[in-house]
Amino acid sequence: MNFVCPHCAQHVELDEFEMLEIDTLHDDFHCARCGETFAAYINDCMHCAAEQTFVWKAVPTEAELAAVACDSCGHVNSAPGRDEHDSLF
Repeated sequence: MNFVCPHCAQHVELDEFEMLEIDTLHDDFHCARCGETFAAYINDCMHCAAEQTFVWKAVPTEAELAAVACDSCGHVNSAPGRDEHDSLF
């Protein structure tokens, strides 16, 4: 997984060995280019199984994190009444 610093939009952070936990907020990244800190979240969509990263300049609120929607299918993992056993249709 790769993600770009939300402050400078230039430096790409790499997780080449995929050591970061999925569906966990990581709020301690430091950009090697601009030195700013930022938060990252790796989403594993329960609907289509797509993995994607989201970044914020500051730690997101619980509501912002809960509203993360899959870029591929639009599914929101935390939507009320939805769980990993939902049908694709």
